[in-house]
Amino acid sequence: MLFCIIICIVSIFLIAHIHSRTTYAPRYRMYQRVAYPSALLKVKYENDSQKQGKQDQRLTGSSMIDDPLQEVLHYAFRDYISTWYRQISSDEDFLLYLKDLVRKVIVAFSSRFKEVEWVHYLTTKLVDDFASHLRLFRQAQSKLKDSQKRDPTAGINMLSLFFNFETAMEDNLSRSLVCTSRKYALEYLQELCEVIMYIVLP
Repeated sequence: MLFCIIICIVSIFLIAHIHSRTTYAPRYRMYQRVAYPSALLKVKYENDSQKQGKQDQRLTGSSMIDDPLQEVLHYAFRDYISTWYRQISSDEDFLLYLKDLVRKVIVAFSSRFKEVEWVHYLTTKLVDDFASHLRLFRQAQSKLKDSQKRDPTAGINMLSLFFNFETAMEDNLSRSLVCTSRKYALEYLQELCEVIMYIVLP
């Protein structure tokens, strides 16, 4: 799970870096070609930073969620990004573009969440999935007890019985490798993160 989170963070950094280079570098080179006074350039950069700071701060549309989420983002940037970035550069543009990118991701993710029919999912699909999972567990538990009564030395365990019942119920679909192997679990989470990033990234 930590590996997937690191991949997401690195991907956001790379996208922000590419975006800042493609949008800000030509503007900066233009200022370098023209012999503007340094004081004028400083005012220009400050105005650009103020425009970035005055951007729309709404994330989900609900102040009850946005305010705590803004605090989380503020402390995350302060404690985990600014601490090492200040040692590299004093330029604020990268941080501003990165904050803007994170906000866009959250807004896109929030808009996707609003499209989900949560009432139907929570009252129907989620309940059915939980009930089927519990039914498989009870079947495997009953099968294990019967097997132990007949032959206590048999090498049958709960996991193998559970996933055998799952394979039979899901038409040869089994999640045993994802659930029992750390390697396959990390690969599955990595693919899941890539799909989520493809959907929500602007």
